[in-house]
Amino acid sequence: SRILLIFSFVLISIECSPKYKEKNVIYFEDSAKSFSKWDELFKEHEKIELNFPLSYFLTLNSKGDYFLYSRKEEKIFQVDRKGNFVRVIAKKGEGPGEFQIAWPVLCDKDDNLYIHDLPKRSIKFYPSPDYRYFKEFRLKSHIADIILDREGNFITFSLYNTPYILKKYNRNGKILKETYKCKDETLRAFMARFNVGGIGDLKGKGFLLVYPDKYSVYFYNYNLDMQRVYSPKKFSKFYPFTPDFPANFSPYEFSSEHSNWWDKFLHPCDIYSLKDKYFMVVLLESRGFEGKYYINLHDLNGLTYARGLEVPYNGRIVFAKGDYVYVSEEETIEIKEEMNSLKLHKYKLYLR
Repeated sequence: SRILLIFSFVLISIECSPKYKEKNVIYFEDSAKSFSKWDELFKEHEKIELNFPLSYFLTLNSKGDYFLYSRKEEKIFQVDRKGNFVRVIAKKGEGPGEFQIAWPVLCDKDDNLYIHDLPKRSIKFYPSPDYRYFKEFRLKSHIADIILDREGNFITFSLYNTPYILKKYNRNGKILKETYKCKDETLRAFMARFNVGGIGDLKGKGFLLVYPDKYSVYFYNYNLDMQRVYSPKKFSKFYPFTPDFPANFSPYEFSSEHSNWWDKFLHPCDIYSLKDKYFMVVLLESRGFEGKYYINLHDLNGLTYARGLEVPYNGRIVFAKGDYVYVSEEETIEIKEEMNSLKLHKYKLYLR
């Protein structure tokens, strides 16, 4: 769901971490085996067609059940791994367990479901296996991405939040810790509307943050202490760097000049952990409000196995866990203004 020039810029950008030292930087190196094609890296492929028009993918549980949002019915529902309807989880509304805008949505290790209601700044809890609404947790700020630590605390990331964009909440909605100040506040305000970056959970180890202005990956423990930074030795198309926001632009407006400037660079827009030892950074090549997605794949030692692989089917990555990556085809609109059924592609990572 989200970094860089030379090392000095990395130092400047990490104002939130006064204990940060150069020895904590890992520079990306190419591995002995590099992959130049998507199908070389992801050899196994399964096409999944879920016959639910006007639906968006939200998340998966460990059993392979899908949680989808129906734009037509404005409901979140569960289907099994074969695409059979199971139940409605929640609907749009103002009542208990209902939502206004559901994003993000996740399952924990026990398959319990959490739905973040964006306008309400609350997380609604639906325990497995029946997924009946139980309670909600009120937060003090917006969320663009969220993970759960081992104690069940919420770790959130959002460019809408100032001055700190990383926060840790307990189950009572109390902020336990917050960190990461942005160097360029006008750039942060602009990016928050289009390309928010993301966090990826390294189960039991901590999490990775990718920030959308330049290609650095920040590794934190669950207490929000920075452990290390992954950085390229130099910047290029797939190790991009965005300069400071132009002084003559307003971050709260969007014009052709804004678009022309922003579209010159690729932007890290999300990050996923695979097999708890690799991480995949998703890059967006924006074209106004559309775009094309690419991935870079690294391991925790900084070895790079793929750089600039285009996501197939002109699609976007919607989920990744363990060996598997799920790609959603871009939605197409028919003459009758009805969207086609949701098409997912499940890929298995080749690396061991």
